[in-house]
Amino acid sequence: MPIQWKVEAQEDLTAILTYIAQRNRPAALQPYNDIDNAISQLPNPHLYRTGRVIGTRELLAHPNHVVAYRVDASAIEILAVMHTRQLYP
Repeated sequence: MPIQWKVEAQEDLTAILTYIAQRNRPAALQPYNDIDNAISQLPNPHLYRTGRVIGTRELLAHPNHVVAYRVDASAIEILAVMHTRQLYP
């Protein structure tokens, strides 16, 4: 099943990595790799917990980051990437 990123989710990820890189550039690579690897596991998207928003699911992609996504008949849509302490939605 193809994975599609909403623009907002791409912006979320960029903001997270930019924030980390400003403080410790090499450290930004680990969350990126963890999130990328976790999302690559989404071809079986129903393994992960039901989301806080109806119709979504959530994946703990890194100890500090959650990926919110929606599954429909044709694709997996990445909706948001957020820090675990961040209020969502």
